[in-house]
Amino acid sequence: HLEKRGLAEMRTKPKAVSSFLWLFAFGLAQQANGEPIVAEGLAVELFATTEQLSNQASIVGDGQAQKKKPNILLILVDDMGYGDPKCFNPKSRLKTPAIDRLAREGLMFTDAHAPHSTCIASRYGLLTGRYPLRDNHRFIKSEKITLPKLLKRNGYNTGMFGKWHLGFDHFKGKDGTAKQTMTGGPVDRGFDEFFGLWGSLDQPPYFYMNNRTPVEMPTEDGKGKHYFSKDRFYNGNWLPGKIASHFKHIEVTPRLTTEAISYIDKSAKKEKPFFLYFALPSPHGPWVPTEGFKDSSPIGVYGDFAQQVDHSIGQVLEALDKNGITKNTLVIFTSDNGPVWYQRDRLKHNHSSASIYSGMKGDFWEGGHRVPFVVRWPSVVHPKRASESMICFTDFMATFAE
Repeated sequence: HLEKRGLAEMRTKPKAVSSFLWLFAFGLAQQANGEPIVAEGLAVELFATTEQLSNQASIVGDGQAQKKKPNILLILVDDMGYGDPKCFNPKSRLKTPAIDRLAREGLMFTDAHAPHSTCIASRYGLLTGRYPLRDNHRFIKSEKITLPKLLKRNGYNTGMFGKWHLGFDHFKGKDGTAKQTMTGGPVDRGFDEFFGLWGSLDQPPYFYMNNRTPVEMPTEDGKGKHYFSKDRFYNGNWLPGKIASHFKHIEVTPRLTTEAISYIDKSAKKEKPFFLYFALPSPHGPWVPTEGFKDSSPIGVYGDFAQQVDHSIGQVLEALDKNGITKNTLVIFTSDNGPVWYQRDRLKHNHSSASIYSGMKGDFWEGGHRVPFVVRWPSVVHPKRASESMICFTDFMATFAE
């Protein structure tokens, strides 16, 4: 059941709303009044209709006139803390030029939250619009409405590249046996196409999937070791288990980035708008930066890998630029939950991955679920803005429904 937290509610109860829908009201109000509207605890009264909102897509695009719904690029990184991107934490010791670019060109939400502090539940809430603890959030049932289903019904091509982690039929993961055909995954839950991983990069079996089919079956015994050290600290390793013969952990982030760029290149030539869910499995462990990023940060291998993730985001944004579709593409960047960054890491590296907030991934402290969140939509949202309105991933469904 679709929980309505959309434009209609804002019209009737404007002061009670703290929702991602503020984005649309923000864009419309700015264009109507010609002045930026940014304030603490902002509640926007919406005087426009949904028809006026749809008219915002009637724009002069990058080079030619267009009248179409916006493309949507949803970038979800894995275990990146609120304090990692420089735009959210001036004291961050990481270089994040791509995320900072999005912040300069769009709208930052500084009080954004995942619906849970762990990977699976967070993704469930994002794709279903449901608070994950209300449901069996390890699997999306076939009858559930999802973001790609919703957008597909409204004329979108839908593609996913990256980490799924929401189950397949008769496959439990964590070294479960892969099958020649695996149903119940992304292409059975609303996506036209999928390339990526069944789950996290540190949990076997290790193999790529293309739609419902493993690209190569995981038949070999992969090297690895337990990812918690004897003193119970995460150590950035991956677990031993079955692996496809040509699968290499270090190649996954670049490979998924290449696949996402190819999807943008081909989708830009089509009449229909696209929804691209780019769900990077990084900088979640294992921390495996490529050679060009090793020793690139002052905070160790996690920082190296996080900076490589930022580079991948930059490559995807450049693909939008190259195809002339930046202006009418709604880009959303966020992280699935807080970081794996202990107090000892803070002290050792003088870097607070969760910024000023207590806790980390898996905690109910704010550091576990407060996440960086940026929206860029040049044809609607003015650049260099920030909002303190509280939002959550579960707002996406009602927002896109409107």
